[in-house]
Formats: sequence, structure tokens, C-alpha cells
Amino acid sequence: MLKATVNFDTVRKISLALPGVEESTAWGAAALKVRGKLMACVPTHRSAEPGSLMVRVGFDCEALPTAMHPLPVRTPESWHPLVS
Repeated sequence: MLKATVNFDTVRKISLALPGVEESTAWGAAALKVRGKLMACVPTHRSAEPGSLMVRVGFDCEALPTAMHPLPVRTPESWHPLVS
């Protein structure tokens, strides 16, 4: 069975269907913004794993991805995995 791959192109197509989302750049990489504010981008920090996606979330939503799926989550304050 083939496993579907989600990459930034997939995220771009889905995101651009949402109201107010526009293509842009952030730190020289592809990004998606809503009303000029960063929503998601391809991470450029050297510690980012290939194929990663940076998604901006509020503090009240930080635990949501880990509750849905145990993925590594990094915060600007630490840049260390909170969940592994």
C-alpha cells in the first residue's frame, strides 16, 4: 500500500482555498500569510528537519498537535523537542 506524502505544495493548495490566504515569503522561503501575518512556511533554521513545516499557532492551541498525533513540537524559546 502506498503512503500519501504531504509536502508544502499540498499545504499551499489547501490553504489558498481558504479566505484571505496569500502566497508570500518569509526568511527567503515559501510562506503562506493571512492579512499579512505568517500562517505557515518552510522552515529555514539549520535545525529543521527536511520536509518540515512551520505552522503558527496561539498558545491555547500548542497542545493540540500533540493530542492529535505525537509529532515533535518546537517553540522559539527552546528549539528543543517538547514531544518525541
